[in-house]
Order: sequence, then structure tokens, then C-alpha cells
Amino acid sequence: MFQTEGPDRRKEEERIRNEGRLPPGQALTVKFPVLHYGPVPPFNPATWDFRVWGEVEEDKAWTWEEFNRLPRTQVTMDIHCVTRWSKADTLWEGVSVPNSSRKPPT
Repeated sequence: MFQTEGPDRRKEEERIRNEGRLPPGQALTVKFPVLHYGPVPPFNPATWDFRVWGEVEEDKAWTWEEFNRLPRTQVTMDIHCVTRWSKADTLWEGVSVPNSSRKPPT
């Protein structure tokens, strides 16, 4: 939507604040901050797995290929970080918890 942190960001921040969507002390960002500690581990889809176990009726596990065949959900929401930034109208996509209990289509 916005390319810079300039005047457009300030106008958008005021709009979001007036709509009651920006908590006190928060500043709107149009970028998506990437925060992590240390190096990012390498990703290998051939060895990746996702497992659910413990207090569940049945343990489940998916390979990368199986997991990507599960139904996906899209949700748009505002996110607010404890470090005092907020990002409005953020689109998230992924496998919802209810959908993760399904078997992937073949």
C-alpha cells in the first residue's frame, strides 16, 4: 500500500488512530520488521516435518509436501508489538489449527 515511511505513513497513522485501531503509545509502521536473534537456520524441505503430539487424541505428523496440501486460510488483522510498533491490515496466510487436524488431499 505505501512505499515509504514519509508523509503517507503519518496520514495512515492518523487515520488508523482515529478509527480506534492504534493503541496509546504505538506508532504505525508500513514495513514489516524482521526481528530474530542469531543466524537463520537453513531450510531443507526434504527433512522438514511438523508434528503435533502430547495432549491430543492422536499424534500427527506431516512432511513439507503434505503440509502444503492442507487447506489454507487468509486473515487480515492489525498487529501490535510490545516494542511499540503496529502494522495495520496485515494479511496472514497459512494452515489453521482446525485444518491441521485433516489429512492432506492426495
